[in-house]
Amino acid sequence: MMDLPPVSATHLIIERPDWQTRRQRLTYGSFSALFWAFWGYLWLPLLTAAGWLGEGFFAWHHMIQLRGFIAFEHLAASYVGTLTVLGGIFVGWAMYNYLRFRGYDRRKPRPTVTDQDLAAFYNVPQPDVEQWHKAKRLVVWHAENGQVIRVDAGSPPAPPTVVPGPVPQPAPPVMH
Repeated sequence: MMDLPPVSATHLIIERPDWQTRRQRLTYGSFSALFWAFWGYLWLPLLTAAGWLGEGFFAWHHMIQLRGFIAFEHLAASYVGTLTVLGGIFVGWAMYNYLRFRGYDRRKPRPTVTDQDLAAFYNVPQPDVEQWHKAKRLVVWHAENGQVIRVDAGSPPAPPTVVPGPVPQPAPPVMH
């Protein structure tokens, strides 16, 4: 007889969607969206009751009795049409770039900057740059044109010491 691992709910859930085919992922996503929409539909009576309580009659009068929903339908249709066109353009552009640059990665890593490069850039000796790397604190002075004039790579100045003395007492209240 085989020893099976203990069964738990997490073992029943597919945790590696990259092992699924595109069709399986699309089916799973479609069912998920469908059932989330159904879940939202189940809340409709509660939302309707809340709408009636919150001045729902006003909305009913203007949207149903005065037929205001017709203008809303036209507006919603134009919004959906605009979003569809923009989404199509976006997907088309993405596909164009995917087909154009497929298999070709133009991104190159930046070259490593050495101490020699930094010394040449700032026009200072290389041992100074090595000392800067080891310092915990640098104070750099620049000229008007951005050239480095001076660098202090020392430790920060010591905080002033406070000599404890007598605690000042408040002045006695003045009586008039």
